[in-house]
Amino acid sequence: MEETFELGAIVCPSGTLVLIDGGHLGLWSGDRSPADVDPASLGIEDAAMAADVTGAIDFVVTGPDASEAVRTFGRQPGSRLHDIPASKAVEFEAAFNSHRRSAGLDARLESLPVRESHAQRARRTGEEGGGSFLMFGVPVVAVGGVPRGRHLPVLATRVDHGDGVGERWSEISIRMGEGRVTSSVPLVTSAWTGPVCCSVMSTL
Repeated sequence: MEETFELGAIVCPSGTLVLIDGGHLGLWSGDRSPADVDPASLGIEDAAMAADVTGAIDFVVTGPDASEAVRTFGRQPGSRLHDIPASKAVEFEAAFNSHRRSAGLDARLESLPVRESHAQRARRTGEEGGGSFLMFGVPVVAVGGVPRGRHLPVLATRVDHGDGVGERWSEISIRMGEGRVTSSVPLVTSAWTGPVCCSVMSTL
């Protein structure tokens, strides 16, 4: 048996909805560079490792086959590759170039002059149609075009699986409109969140 509850409501004045495991909110840099985040908050105490993380590099993939190259490389979601430790950058570039050559893809890996802030990652991802990116290895989901200035209900569904398992939460959703779901796009799947999807509803 399935039962749905309304847990509350949210307001999204920016129009970009960001979903992240609450236990990792302390890693969020906002509009600051991720290099400004204290490595100690990541559990890093070794000085050399801390310097490696602070000096990490963000990359963007360009070229006609950029999207396919990032997808098939399979290291990170999204259109950019973030937080590559400085000591691993050369090895990382070599691995990417080997991949795109073997796959016959026309794409290039370019380092960004400055690290992309977490807030900008979210805004850009939302503008690109929604999806996910990594924040120090933690998956974050961002969705753009969210209605501004009104309360959006947060609904949760519980299912009784029986057989000694009992009731479990099966789905949490943020309802942005009413209507029939016409399509659903997977954004990310992780050990923290499970599958996260964006569904498009028809208003007809």
